Amino acid sequence: MKGLLVGLATLLVLGCSDSGADRVTVDHNGLPIQPDQVVTLAGNAFGCKFKSDLIAAVEQYRKGEYSAWARTTGSGAGGECFNSAKAGLYWTIYEIDYPLVSVGFATVEQYEAAKDTELDPRGVYWVPSGFVYAAKETEKP
Repeated sequence: MKGLLVGLATLLVLGCSDSGADRVTVDHNGLPIQPDQVVTLAGNAFGCKFKSDLIAAVEQYRKGEYSAWARTTGSGAGGECFNSAKAGLYWTIYEIDYPLVSVGFATVEQYEAAKDTELDPRGVYWVPSGFVYAAKETEKP
């Protein structure tokens, strides 16, 4: 239980610094984000299909257990997690559960772009909100 609490506290640091109950979740640049919005992820973003796996990965990283973190989030994770976001991919926000954001590939263009990656193009991944960038209108596929 203590590890889970520490992991959640770490996610708060990785995510947003706002702690109000009626807060607006913001991206890495402080811009508001919301469900159904198209976003990109920072190149060093990591995420997992299950919140519990993401919390474990954050805890491993926080403790300096980088080999364990790489095993949890790397290509050996079988598509359940990832540890670096491919540049040029656009994601759609499905759900926000501060400080986590659920993202996936909701459009045909997003799905097609993700097919040749180690990601599951039909999967939904949880990432800390600090890795999320709102896509500019001119960038959206």
